[in-house]
Amino acid sequence: MTPHDFIEKHTSQAQPLKQKASLAFWQASLSGSQADFQKQAELELALRRIYSNKDEYRMLQGWIDSTSETNALQRQLTIAKNLYAENQLEEPVLENITRQESEIERIFNTFRPSLNGQRITDNDINHILRTSSDSEHCRSAWEAGKRIGEEMSDRILELVSIRNAASKKLGYANYYRMQYELKELDIDFVFQTVDQLSRDTEAAFLEFKRQVDEKLAEKFGLPADKLSPWHYGDPFFQEVPQDETISFDDVYETMDIIQAATHFYETIGLSVSSILKQSDLYEQEGKCQHAFCLAVDAPTDVRVLCNLKNTERWAGTLLHELGHAVYDTYLNPELPWLLRRPAHAISTEAVALLMGRLALNRDWLRQYARLGKEHASIVAKAAWHKQRNHQLLFSRWVSVMMHFERDLYENPHQNLNRLWWDYVERFQHLRRPENRDAPDWAAKIHLAVAPVYYQNYILGELYASQVSARIKAMLGGESYVSNPRLGAFLKREIFESGRLYDWNETLRRATGDILNPQNWLNEFVLPDNRHA
Repeated sequence: MTPHDFIEKHTSQAQPLKQKASLAFWQASLSGSQADFQKQAELELALRRIYSNKDEYRMLQGWIDSTSETNALQRQLTIAKNLYAENQLEEPVLENITRQESEIERIFNTFRPSLNGQRITDNDINHILRTSSDSEHCRSAWEAGKRIGEEMSDRILELVSIRNAASKKLGYANYYRMQYELKELDIDFVFQTVDQLSRDTEAAFLEFKRQVDEKLAEKFGLPADKLSPWHYGDPFFQEVPQDETISFDDVYETMDIIQAATHFYETIGLSVSSILKQSDLYEQEGKCQHAFCLAVDAPTDVRVLCNLKNTERWAGTLLHELGHAVYDTYLNPELPWLLRRPAHAISTEAVALLMGRLALNRDWLRQYARLGKEHASIVAKAAWHKQRNHQLLFSRWVSVMMHFERDLYENPHQNLNRLWWDYVERFQHLRRPENRDAPDWAAKIHLAVAPVYYQNYILGELYASQVSARIKAMLGGESYVSNPRLGAFLKREIFESGRLYDWNETLRRATGDILNPQNWLNEFVLPDNRHA
């Protein structure tokens, strides 16, 4: 069998099965039913069985080491080899991992905690934390959101153990390090980059945190050194607390955010109408409470799941998820199946993050919020500062997640409850709750169902700033909001090549340089940079 014949055979087997598994995952995410999750797990297991074939894996290894094939074929062989590598496991192990992952995701999706005798949603918890000035009410809501961690911690640790044992059999130190290698990431480079960002942002973050503490102390009638995690407006302090002087939720309260997002994407030459027709955008019982984009079969069947409310957060989330979706939709349909996907999770996150930033973009707000000139000026200035503060805060939050997850897989038997708060205190400068010994870390869904993913968000932010700088230079200062040259650039320079090149080479071809964090620092951290 030649490499070309192998890829053709593999595509004929894996593509239709992957499509069926994606549709089953979509249905399970909507219904939350055990039967739907079981069906999805069965299809996922069937797909993993394809990649567990040891003879085909040996062939791929031989071709990778010796072939002089064209770049497109070489790239497909490399991608296939990495998919096969992590599935070189015995059938009972594959089955155990697949069923455990599916059941954990089902529980997360359907979990609704109780507060004062009533079942509440994540949106309810977020609303209380953002708007209430009653410390005890906020504490109760915050603790309600953490109860899923108490239910899931043992399951997550069991899955960590299974993943680690399987990874060691495959010759890796642990699952975390295996995922970096198979996802074409240099773990030392990534952590050095993130740790340097932490040092570069320390002074700016501390000043931001001081201002936040001052306002929250006034809001709750407490000394600043008595503030607790539930006072910060978000279950994990991922989001900038609401400023009492201007509420962006008020700005979005009367906006049709679906119509606004649709119109924006249309004006830059990236239609989202077919995407939205297949999407599911509002809350319902049993449905996954988060948001994601799913390419069932790119570029023809791409859809988005959201739980929309008329808030700034959900406006940004919709713009973000549609950013993922247009990437998938505008991939070159002539690309081979294994290349007909984004260059990397980093590159699709970059596009999504770039688009999500528009919810706090001066020009976007002026056009779509339809504010009066004077009000628009006030909102624009506040939006810039909130965007900057969000970037500072998010970079620190990513450090918590990355360091904790790495240590979780390095040593899952240590005191993880204490370790979690060690990192929260170190990077976010939040005071751990007194006398609390609970698996708060296990309430973060990514640790269970999207493992070893968080580095893609921060690298995506850096990538987004580099792309943004290139686009702004190309436009010569002209706004890219509603500018068709933005869509044309993204299609030509990023979308159309799919996965033909790795993420850094895709970025170099688009911007003229490999990843350079200085673009992000210039945009959000340097003190002489003001966009208001």
